[in-house]
Amino acid sequence: QMCIRDRYQRRVRDSLHTTKSSQVKPNPRHKPKPKPVDKKKMRKTQEIEKSALIFDIKPFDAETDMKRMEECVRSIEQPGLLWGTSQLKPIGFGLTKLVIGAVIVDDLVSVDELQDQISAFEDYVQSVDIHSFSKI
Repeated sequence: QMCIRDRYQRRVRDSLHTTKSSQVKPNPRHKPKPKPVDKKKMRKTQEIEKSALIFDIKPFDAETDMKRMEECVRSIEQPGLLWGTSQLKPIGFGLTKLVIGAVIVDDLVSVDELQDQISAFEDYVQSVDIHSFSKI
């Protein structure tokens, strides 16, 4: 009575000792079938996931130079980041906020790091909020 391991070892040993004449030759007309392609995997590798963001950036006070604040925000450059249109919207009490759009590549740009970079302009920026976030 042979155990499974012994049978496997015997089969491997026998396959190593076969001669070329005893081996089966492939049919030259027979073409190997191509492996099926998983369309979902192809789509994932080809698509670059992007997100569209709109930031609400609030200034410190009414005297903050909003044009300069926008220039500082747009000075942030990195691969996968594209700044869009911007506009100034009144908040109240003489304050206006900067509303600016951006498109990011999800694998290259971190939203949290981008918010931190904008907040780093302490002379101009009081707070940064995400007004909208959507996948493209």
